[in-house]
Amino acid sequence: MSVEAARAFDAYQRARPELISPALTAFMEEGRRNETRYAEAQERATTARAGFDHLMAEFDALVLPAATGVAPKGLASTGDASFSLFLSLLGPPCATIPGFLGRDGMPIGIQMVGRRGADEALLALVEDLAPLFPA
Repeated sequence: MSVEAARAFDAYQRARPELISPALTAFMEEGRRNETRYAEAQERATTARAGFDHLMAEFDALVLPAATGVAPKGLASTGDASFSLFLSLLGPPCATIPGFLGRDGMPIGIQMVGRRGADEALLALVEDLAPLFPA
């Protein structure tokens, strides 16, 4: 991710570095240091995608937690993305349903993951299931 972030935001950083946050700057610097490992990681990702496709051949969708807990309050953070990072790498369609409410009234997301290339089928399934959740 850091390599791709460095590539995506490089022109912005060169043009207006003062608008790039310190956290994003550090992440981009990490990406520049990891550039040589990127090709190897992409090969491993291709193998993982094939394995995921094989696994999903028998299922319409996977149901996973969307995050490690309730959504954070405010706009400072979207929360811990660790449950979503590997899915971004694999490339399947994902949709999150606010399944339940935590003690503080913030939603706890339920993530539906479909087969790669079957976005419409996943959305239809989510549309059918969403009314079953109380949030």
